[in-house]
Amino acid sequence: MDLDYLYHRHGVSLLMAENAACDRSRRVHRFLARAYAGRIADAVRDNRVAIA
Repeated sequence: MDLDYLYHRHGVSLLMAENAACDRSRRVHRFLARAYAGRIADAVRDNRVAIA
């Protein structure tokens, strides 16, 4: 997966959470942001392992 895409989706999810109209939407967008952050961390970690 392209890291630029993941960073973009993470940022969009954070923005959507910040501007959500209700708590439920805010929670869902925060959950998505955490999921994207996890995928970013995995990709970065996997890349470091491949380089080492």
